[in-house]
Amino acid sequence: MRVFLKLILTLNIRHLGYRVVELCFALRRREIWQAVGCFPVPATSLGIIEDMKGKLLENNRLHGLIGSKRIMATISYIECAIEVRADLIESQQRCWDRLGRPGTWLDGRRKIAVAAETRNARGCRFCQQQKDALSPNAAKGAHGGLGELSANEVDVIHRIVSDPGRLSKAWYSRNREAGLSGEQFVEIVSIVAMVVMVDTFTFAMGLPDHLLPEPVAGEPTRYRSPGAKVQAAWVPIVEPKDVSDSDGDLYPSPEVRYIQRALSSVPEAKRQYWDLVTTHYLPREAVYRLDSNIRAINRMQMELIAAKTSALYQCLY
Repeated sequence: MRVFLKLILTLNIRHLGYRVVELCFALRRREIWQAVGCFPVPATSLGIIEDMKGKLLENNRLHGLIGSKRIMATISYIECAIEVRADLIESQQRCWDRLGRPGTWLDGRRKIAVAAETRNARGCRFCQQQKDALSPNAAKGAHGGLGELSANEVDVIHRIVSDPGRLSKAWYSRNREAGLSGEQFVEIVSIVAMVVMVDTFTFAMGLPDHLLPEPVAGEPTRYRSPGAKVQAAWVPIVEPKDVSDSDGDLYPSPEVRYIQRALSSVPEAKRQYWDLVTTHYLPREAVYRLDSNIRAINRMQMELIAAKTSALYQCLY
């Protein structure tokens, strides 16, 4: 399965959340469908769509602000014109329920801050300057953060969201030297990926972002897997042979692809991420059965959309 996790594991952080996001939700932009050739979109309609996207982005920024008054963060698609599968809603609700709780290395407030900053990155002018530059290092300035996280945490989130194709090991090392541990990086990656996944799905349904949950008080567990090592990737991972009983249910079997090992140094983050992925893509038992047709479109259609979207977004797998 070609999902974002390849980023960490082949010394290539370029996929991040976008590979799985675009694989699952190619409806995110109508122009993708036009490029794929699934149905024609008149040029005049694209202008209307772009205007609608701008209004949604402004709405999304307001929903992402830290400290704003929120009602209960319930995942609902009752106003959606398309019927959404119950298991999709349930997995997104589980994700949202966990989002505000203390994690492994981040407490609830910092996790919500990461989620809000993920949304905030969409409208960051400095991110656009970096993306337009021949090298992101050539752009001078600073990200327009929300003020809840450190500068290097904001840089990690914004670069992952806006320009994941040009991340480098040197960039990762600089953020490590600035005080971000490998496990903290992994937990941030998991939050960014899950928020982008849910938000992209919501956007595809023509709705504004769901409200972020309120943070729950408490301390992170600070669990460090005894078997986590820096070998095959920039960040520590746990090989199947090094799994400890204290890691819990980490792998379905000893034979697992590196995609499934990427977040393994933070086992709880890995489990939460894959709980969301399996409903938005395929359950793990169906991934390698290419003749399986358990979704509304068949497997060939899914992979055609995934491949075309990857090409458009330069998700280099």
